[in-house]
Amino acid sequence: MKLDTNFIKISVIFVSLFLFSVPLMGQGTVIVNEILSPDNIVIFYVGDFDFNDAKGSPRIFEYELSATQFPQTVKITFAMNATVPSLGLNNTELLFAETDEFTFLAPIRISNRQMDRNTDEIRDINNDPVIFGVPTVKDIGDVDPDLKDKLIKDVTESGKLPAGTYVFTFLVESSTASSVNNPFEIKIMEISNPTTLDLVSPGSYLEDEVEVFTLFPIFQWESTGCEYFIRVSEYDAAVHSSVEEALNDVSNLPFPDDGGYYGGDDGEGLQSTSLQYPLSGAKLLEFGKTYVWSVKKVCVTTAGDEERNSDIFAFKIPNISGEDEDTDGTGGVITDPVISSLQTLLGDVFDALFTGDGELAGYTEVANILLNGETATAEVLRELAERYLSGEVTAIQFEIQ
Repeated sequence: MKLDTNFIKISVIFVSLFLFSVPLMGQGTVIVNEILSPDNIVIFYVGDFDFNDAKGSPRIFEYELSATQFPQTVKITFAMNATVPSLGLNNTELLFAETDEFTFLAPIRISNRQMDRNTDEIRDINNDPVIFGVPTVKDIGDVDPDLKDKLIKDVTESGKLPAGTYVFTFLVESSTASSVNNPFEIKIMEISNPTTLDLVSPGSYLEDEVEVFTLFPIFQWESTGCEYFIRVSEYDAAVHSSVEEALNDVSNLPFPDDGGYYGGDDGEGLQSTSLQYPLSGAKLLEFGKTYVWSVKKVCVTTAGDEERNSDIFAFKIPNISGEDEDTDGTGGVITDPVISSLQTLLGDVFDALFTGDGELAGYTEVANILLNGETATAEVLRELAERYLSGEVTAIQFEIQ
């Protein structure tokens, strides 16, 4: 029997076309896990982002790429845009880096140290090489040399990016996966470059001999961003030759003295710029003694934590005289933490109520206080006073019964 070869040829061509016309569907999911995030950085040093020698830079960001099934082919784009009104920047791209498409067979980690003009491969979790080619990188000078010169001029002295809003993008695209799970694609960073740290109260410099009429003073300082730690110690002129020596002697806060600074109940640092002398973790202040205090500010930078210490203030709590116009035998010094918080919250109204011919003159303790209809402890009232000072709470209504 004779075969029709034309028919066979046509059939083969048809089948081939059918096979190649089936669309390729992505398989599996590429998963992005955050190892190190840049979004808590408040000081950004320009020299810490060097595309020419990224291997020597501090780690600023790091992400792990894995997948539900391998292999996967991806492309990574990193960018940082800035909005800095002082420089006229409005969502202006400062940095950009992009890899070629590359295939990985096991989980890998990508950090700013791989965004280097001289790097073309990394190692996966099995220490096998992953080739992704030298990234395409550019900075603001590639787009606008004049703007770069302006930026460089602004940061020459400090080496820091100016305060503003910076949008960090870490985009992962895949041509083989059905989806990419990356909840960390965009990070918005408020870089404040905080340098100010000024003490406000209580007290002043030692020679000013400021007196404070409460055993539970509220410590206040002016600053922005970062976390704060405070140390309070007794000053004795017969023992200490300077306020620095006194501050580093045995402390009242923290107590027991661990040689460091008080950073709140959890020790992780204070977020607010005010603190009423706490009821726990501190040794009670005493009449007739002088105390010194200082604040340490800890900021997260691209180069790691950076510390800054304030000046040292001093204040004295008067002796109990019993001869003062007040009849409480404390020489006018507030000894109750609740009343001390009320003094902060009420301001001038407090003096009208608790002194002279005021309605509450002579009261040295508060038996009960209701906050939003519920009994409040001294600790709760202390926190309210701190929130009031920080501006978090602006309207408070009092009712005396």
